[in-house]
Order: sequence, then C-alpha cells, then structure tokens
Amino acid sequence: MIELHQYPGSWGLPSSSPFCIKVETYLLITQIPYKTVWENNPGRGPKGKMPFIKDQKKVIADSSFILEYLQSNYEPNLDLNMDETQKVIMLAFQRLIEESLYWVLLYSRWGDTQGWQEIKKEITPMLPPLIGKAIIHIIRKNLLRQAYAQGMGRHTREEIYSIGKSNIEALAKFLENKPYFFGDKPRSIDCSFYSFLITILQSPVTGPLQDYTKSFVNLREYCARISEKYWQTDGNNC
Repeated sequence: MIELHQYPGSWGLPSSSPFCIKVETYLLITQIPYKTVWENNPGRGPKGKMPFIKDQKKVIADSSFILEYLQSNYEPNLDLNMDETQKVIMLAFQRLIEESLYWVLLYSRWGDTQGWQEIKKEITPMLPPLIGKAIIHIIRKNLLRQAYAQGMGRHTREEIYSIGKSNIEALAKFLENKPYFFGDKPRSIDCSFYSFLITILQSPVTGPLQDYTKSFVNLREYCARISEKYWQTDGNNC
C-alpha cells in the first residue's frame, strides 16, 4: 500500500500544503489504496519538501512526479485518452497554478501582515516548544527570500495581488459552468486546480486573493462539488 507523507491539516484543510492536497485528491478520485504519514519536518523528504510517497521500496517526491508515477503504475489513469490540444492546455494551466498563483498564495500567507499573523498562530504550536518562535521566523525569512529570487517578491503588494487576480479570472473563465476542468470527467489538472482553490477559499488568511476568488460563483461551486464527492472520508482511503 502506498504511504503518502505530507504536512498535517490546518484550518479544516486536509493539509497545510496545496501540493499535498493535490496528491491526496488524485488518490481519492482514483480510489488507489493509501495510508497517510504526517510529517512536520520537510527535511524528512528526499527533496527537502512535502509531499512524497513510498510504494514498497520506491520513494517518489514532488507532486507532479508522484502523479506521473501513479498514472504509469496504477489504474485508472485520469489523463487517459486526452488529445494533444487538451494536454497542452492542461500543462499551461498547471504552470499558471503551480508556478504563478503559488507565489501569490505564498505571499498572502507569509508576506502580507495579516496572513503572517494567522500563519504564525497556526504553525508555531507544531514546532519544538523552546525554539518554535525562532524557527517560524527563519521559515518566513527563507520563503520570502525564495519569492524574491523567483521574482514575485520584488513586486509591490498591489502588483502581486493583481497577478493573482488575473490568474483566478483566467481559471474561472476557462471553467465556465463545466463540472470539471475539461467537462464531465475529472483529470489530473482538477487535482491541482481544486487543491489551490480550496486552500485559498477555506483559509482564515483573508485579503484580496481570497475575496476575489470568492466573487466567482462557479469556483465556489466547483470546490464544493469535489469536496462533497471525493472528500467525504475519514482521512485514509484504505
């Protein structure tokens, strides 16, 4: 049975990381048996981050590589029989979500003052009691340094949220009133899309990104639909 190593849940979310939620959503949709191993220390992962899976003697890290492995080794493959145009569109939107919207989400949590207060309050108790307060500030410093190196962290608050709003608007317009990203059938892109939307919508980190996402009825209904259909579970699909 697959072991899914991931961060614990926060604020009613199944995990504090959308990338962890992405992988677990794929496992739930496909009904591949798995068990969860909670990890607070990203250093336990082979790439210094979560999630990763163990499948017998194999260890696979990074959510995208994990989904590729599951598609190659387990059935059903959610992306089976997709045409080339769909594959190109899916890749483009995955990059929008995971390599652009991600940095806006990171800023809303760790850079924006209000989000930082919520993150600090939630994450600090999970850390070692004597040094937790120091560690959380180190984590914040490292993440904001990464955002600056990537480029998002060089923008003003207004510019960052403008980028996030453009991303959300593009997602909402493409989804329209379809049940899933490409129509009536879930694909792997739905796992990425859902995981980031639910993280934004359900987090107590309020602000422009959450407000703008909530303004789209189709995005709220999309998340509610997937939550109701696939996440009515006790945590492990075993």
